[in-house]
Amino acid sequence: PKAASAAAGARAAAFDRLHERYSPVVERACLRMRGFYLKAAQIMSMRDDFLPEPYLRWTKRLQNEAPVALAGPEARRCIVRELGLEASEPGDVGAVFEDFEDAPIGSASIGQVFRARLRSTGEAVAVKVQSPGVENLFRADIRTLKFFTAFALPWAVENMNAIEKMFQSEFDYNLERRNLEVIRESLQPKWGHRIHVPKPFGELCTRHVLCMELLQGEKLVDGVRRRFRTMAASEGRDPEAYEQEHLEALRTGRTKAQSARVARWRTSVWRLWRRLRWGERGEVLDLAEIMETLLAIHGEQVFQHGVFNADPHPGNILLLEDGHTLGLIDFGQVRDLPVDFRLRLAQLVVALA
Repeated sequence: PKAASAAAGARAAAFDRLHERYSPVVERACLRMRGFYLKAAQIMSMRDDFLPEPYLRWTKRLQNEAPVALAGPEARRCIVRELGLEASEPGDVGAVFEDFEDAPIGSASIGQVFRARLRSTGEAVAVKVQSPGVENLFRADIRTLKFFTAFALPWAVENMNAIEKMFQSEFDYNLERRNLEVIRESLQPKWGHRIHVPKPFGELCTRHVLCMELLQGEKLVDGVRRRFRTMAASEGRDPEAYEQEHLEALRTGRTKAQSARVARWRTSVWRLWRRLRWGERGEVLDLAEIMETLLAIHGEQVFQHGVFNADPHPGNILLLEDGHTLGLIDFGQVRDLPVDFRLRLAQLVVALA
């Protein structure tokens, strides 16, 4: 047993060295080829047990830090062309936007998001512009992978067909605009005190341009990390080590899941203790309430409305400036579930409970 354990440890160490060596190579190739490979990296980063740690480090970063492929001036020209604006010079979007910022505030696998202000109303908006040619690039990537799969992994051909179908709607921002309207209509009346879905401006939306309300806030992941930094500082700990310690405890089961009620109670006690000890009144992020809200909303979408976001990765959830409202963005992949499927799924959940 000792010899076998030593051999297994040596084998794992050898693989770790290989992963550390070749992870940067794969990262450079992924960033260079972009297209479907960038999206695949984002998808694979959503589970910590799916990829080795050296790959997780950079694939997780791509959830909200995808490299910029569309510069501001080129985005302006795309907007002029798509909206049919009369421009006095190439890229002049002044007819509809003022204070259009060339530096993107968000970058994804198929486009970039820019901050602007509507000339007609003065409202702050986010303008999502699709990179020219990215749809052809995606489809060429998938055709190549399907060709490879057909002779190397025949059993996976159907999986590739499903992946190809999944991305068919993501390249039409008119569909995403309609998705935003449907999701807003179904969620805002009941959940408007906890979440906000941006309002689209239909007259400024085309297949390759999406104009919507700008949500002021930060990525939820960044808000959680800020909470970890605050807690680490109060205990005189290194923030990164503190965060890793808690994440590892969750992964290994050393930290047990709590009910939302218990977690909220502990958050209230922590907030009161901070005020008594340091006189601080800063907002302490209520993770229990946030997770309970996200799960409840997603469950309601799946079982009650039958319309849900099929790509709910962490980069698509914002923590707004008030510190407790969540902003839900990026509805490029929305799926409709028929009633009979929802009933069978509900029966399955009840049977497993």
